[in-house]
Parts: sequence; C-alpha cells; structure tokens
Amino acid sequence: MPDGVRTCVKCGRKVEPEDTGLNFIDLTRKAYPHLVRYFGTLWGRVFAGTVFLVLLILLIVLAVIRSFPAR
Repeated sequence: MPDGVRTCVKCGRKVEPEDTGLNFIDLTRKAYPHLVRYFGTLWGRVFAGTVFLVLLILLIVLAVIRSFPAR
C-alpha cells in the first residue's frame, strides 16, 4: 500500500495497525498518514520521526525524574 493510505485499494477495508500500548509509538503511527498527506512521503517521515523521538525522550526524562527519591 502507498504511504499514508489507510484503506486497501483492492478490497476497500480499513487497514489499521494494532495498538502496542506504548503511547509514543501509537501516537506516531496515527499521525503518520496525516503528515504524509500534508507534507509528502519524505517530510512526513521526518516529522513522524521527530514526534517519535520527542515523545521517547520525554518518556525517558519522566522515568529518570521518578527514579530519584522524594525529599
């Protein structure tokens, strides 16, 4: 299937990936088709990768902050 397409061109069914339970992955997957539609394949991938990295770094920072004991 072409990038950014959610409906199969042969059978007409919606094709959605299953949720992983990790928000930074699921959010990127849901945003990717919209980004491809607006910015094209290359820039859609760049923006989706950027969103993924920002959310992953945020997750790591929050985990590190929580690991320190409260005073």
